[in-house]
Amino acid sequence: MSTEKTPFRTDIGMDQNGYYCIKLGHTIYAVRENQVFTVFNGQYKAVPAEVLAEKAWIMRNINEVIGQEFKALVTGKTENGYIVQVNGKDYEAVCTFFPTMILDKEYDLILHGDRAFYWSDLCELDSGAQVEESLVLQAAFKREVKRALNYQRKTDLNRFLSDRKKELKAALAASYQPWKFSKHEAREYNNRKYNTDAFGIEHK
Repeated sequence: MSTEKTPFRTDIGMDQNGYYCIKLGHTIYAVRENQVFTVFNGQYKAVPAEVLAEKAWIMRNINEVIGQEFKALVTGKTENGYIVQVNGKDYEAVCTFFPTMILDKEYDLILHGDRAFYWSDLCELDSGAQVEESLVLQAAFKREVKRALNYQRKTDLNRFLSDRKKELKAALAASYQPWKFSKHEAREYNNRKYNTDAFGIEHK
């Protein structure tokens, strides 16, 4: 009989919707923008503030996993990428919404090309100076910046694909030119169709 115990706390990491997930006991908690949710069958349900106050161990475990608290939010775009505000300070992240190495787990060099994001591409918006190394060394900082960026990048990519689909549909509709026959031409066509034998000989 195995005596190995299942750990009470498991760091699941970021999911595809931009929520940071942690399993406590049999419950999966998801955190995004300082809000806590429970996850069941792919559905997110907000945890009421009174529950978090009563069960302080939930937030204690979440904070221990996530580390120093950082809050990042994409506030706009630049010519080269996105403006990310982290704890009130603005940075420019040089990247696009297309699959990118470092930011995307599903990045494939062959499929997506030589496209990468490096932390040296994150610069202070006002001065242009690279982000402080002390921040880059903190996993919580990088995790929060990636979460904010990827949430906005996914939104922009979906919008881009939707617009392209609409454009393609409109182009196909515009290029479609159905044949139009006059009544006389239609009558002649039907006469030939039904009065021609298997050898292509027309019988009148």
